[in-house]
Amino acid sequence: MIANRDRSQLHLDHYLISTLYSSWVEGEHEREGVFELFFRKNPFKGEYTIFLGLANVMDYLENFKIDQETIKQFKSIKQFSEFQEKFWDYLMNLSTSSLKVYAMKEGTICFPHEPLMQVIGPLSLANLVGTAFLCLTSYPSLVATNATRFRLAADAINLPECKLFEFGLRRAQGPGAALIASISAYIGGFDATSNLDAHEKFGIPTCGTTDHTSILVGVANRQQLSKTSTSDHKFLLNKKTDQEENFTLKCLEIEEDFVKRIVTRKRTIEEDHKLRRRSELRSFIKVAITNKSSFAALVDTYDVIVSGLVNYCIVALALHHFGYCPLGIRIDSGDSAYLSRCAKSLFKEVAEEYEFNELVSSQIIVSNEISIKVILSLLGQKHAITGFGIGTNLVTCGKQPTLGTVYKMVEIQGIPCQKSTTGTLGSGKSMITCRKSVYRLYSDDNQALVDLMIGNGEQAPKAGHPVLCKHPFDPNQQCVIKPNRVEPLLHLWWDGKLIKKMQSIEEIRTNCLNSLTHLREDIKRFMNPTPYKVSVSDELLKKLNTLKSNTQN
Repeated sequence: MIANRDRSQLHLDHYLISTLYSSWVEGEHEREGVFELFFRKNPFKGEYTIFLGLANVMDYLENFKIDQETIKQFKSIKQFSEFQEKFWDYLMNLSTSSLKVYAMKEGTICFPHEPLMQVIGPLSLANLVGTAFLCLTSYPSLVATNATRFRLAADAINLPECKLFEFGLRRAQGPGAALIASISAYIGGFDATSNLDAHEKFGIPTCGTTDHTSILVGVANRQQLSKTSTSDHKFLLNKKTDQEENFTLKCLEIEEDFVKRIVTRKRTIEEDHKLRRRSELRSFIKVAITNKSSFAALVDTYDVIVSGLVNYCIVALALHHFGYCPLGIRIDSGDSAYLSRCAKSLFKEVAEEYEFNELVSSQIIVSNEISIKVILSLLGQKHAITGFGIGTNLVTCGKQPTLGTVYKMVEIQGIPCQKSTTGTLGSGKSMITCRKSVYRLYSDDNQALVDLMIGNGEQAPKAGHPVLCKHPFDPNQQCVIKPNRVEPLLHLWWDGKLIKKMQSIEEIRTNCLNSLTHLREDIKRFMNPTPYKVSVSDELLKKLNTLKSNTQN
């Protein structure tokens, strides 16, 4: 995924330039460093994360250039004003051709402390790109992870065919974030987005209903709907007769019949029938004319039961008469479970009365501050909801606004290095140093058992052979696994240039959703999920213990 990044942006922190200058003065800038990008805790109190953003990183590397104008801006900063001129010449000649970048495939499930990306190259440059890599991967990974959790929530309430629509464009922190969120949500299992930019740039399916404005505007039309006054009637091609016919008139004929056959039977509607808004009916007719093959009505502008549902059914019946099939309704307020049951009940009654079976299949989409908690609350309720429109609680990631990824040097000139920090797995600022490779070990039934990190140069684990896996922080925890399948997780993508074909969005989406199927249900559950095992080899653990001992001494 590449989400409309401004290629002129270098994403550099102030300290990166001052640090680089110091190492350049000391002649240390060309030393080989190994950096790794990782996080220490899964988001949303869950036990897994989805990795995204690699294509953005590759795009950044391909277009990395510090030009004369940028140097001019740097020189205007007081703290940089006395830097040697030769340093600025060095910066202008920096090239990413000296870097190697290993990374997981986008859409891969990942876990704390294991490297999502590994960067090898001259210390100066490998350190310089760190902020950009963090910026370009953290937010898409966070939203994709959030999206999968919404999908799992829908599955948890026995709605495997439930449609999830991303409605976050007007809620995201800016248009750039909105586009990233639309892409990430689709990869994480959402079915469509309201964001037309996402469709234009990436082909992501779009969706939408009417809005309250298009319905309220009907109030301004003072002319009453009438069979005899046809000046404002709308005409539509009848696919059954292949003739242009008066669609408004057909709606009014159905309205009259509908009141007699349906409304008078339903006491709750009949008593308040006078509250039904015919201006809403007029608006629905207008929308149906221009969206005859995709008519979806927002039914809560006025009273959902008395007005919105009745007017929808009238227009839906007229469309059926003309050879078209409506899509459904959206409810944006009120008790969504109760109102969805009312809608389904009315659709069934109308379908039977008018021999219009397709009406029963009308989608019932609910929106308005939908959260995972709201979805899970439906498990104990009767409802007829077929989909959710989700915005704020998806794209803002309010429960955890950042993934907390970090970018740390783990080796310099082949020598492991780390901060002198104590901590346990998943807490503090603990890290697993040394250059590493990561492998996922699978069971006979193709379930992911453990991720194993081994040191550079170690022999990779093999399928069918026993593998000793040790806890990186607790010496009392270890296990022996005989994997049925072994999957390497880090792949070389950049070796001075892009050397591997990037995945398409559909490939990333498939990888993401398939990865979830290989994770045990107890790891994915919402209440007290089981932590996934991230282990190290015996040889790597010995290196870590030696390094820790030397650091303390």
